[in-house]
Amino acid sequence: MKPYLIKTSNNPAIDSTAIYAKYFTLRDMAFYGKYEKDELPAILISRFGVEVSIDKTQIVGEPIHLSNGIVYIMKKVDVPLIKRLLTTKLEGEDNKGFYNTGRNSIYYRERREPLLDTLYTDLCVLNPGSALPWITYSAKDFYSTKYKVYWRAINEQTNIFQQRVSLYGKSEIVNKITNFTDLIVEFPYINVGLNSYQEVLIGEFTLTKARDIDFISLIGANNNTNGNNSLTLDYLKFVPVLK
Repeated sequence: MKPYLIKTSNNPAIDSTAIYAKYFTLRDMAFYGKYEKDELPAILISRFGVEVSIDKTQIVGEPIHLSNGIVYIMKKVDVPLIKRLLTTKLEGEDNKGFYNTGRNSIYYRERREPLLDTLYTDLCVLNPGSALPWITYSAKDFYSTKYKVYWRAINEQTNIFQQRVSLYGKSEIVNKITNFTDLIVEFPYINVGLNSYQEVLIGEFTLTKARDIDFISLIGANNNTNGNNSLTLDYLKFVPVLK
């Protein structure tokens, strides 16, 4: 995990990368539930969503029974990196903030997808009343690697509009105006097609250090005309790429 959890420390005696790599390894060795040896399933899912295959032939000695579970000591546990490096998915309706638009222009919609006949919830901004409406999100524990970024955005209008995504690490208020700083990547504007339910690859970016990203922003067009400055988002996906 070390190449994917590169960290720096102000103290040269502290290896932050090693500390984080150990933590991210250990945290996926704990699971909900209490299983006797003969009850252990072939696969367990950690609290963080990592799928771990359980080979009972690798268990050493007797189980250690505790008040809140059982500890098994194992000679080996193989978890491929492809399963360790989890995709970060942000649901459109789970936004943290908004700018250049009023709350009454933000809609949290429940919709039924026609082809699959399944329900989904998304966010849309209609008639924001100004150019460049912003919706912000945040997420923790991005790895130090390349990411492919996808969105699913359903446009139910009669016209095509554009929106884009930008990633910032910080914000500051100057003269009562919020400015986003520490730019990580700014993707170009992309057309949001009519009534499309497909994922769209919007771009790639690379992080040289593992970090949280506090301001993941969905930004509307620099246009004052309602209908052309709309926003819509079912979800964003950040898919880490193996080195």
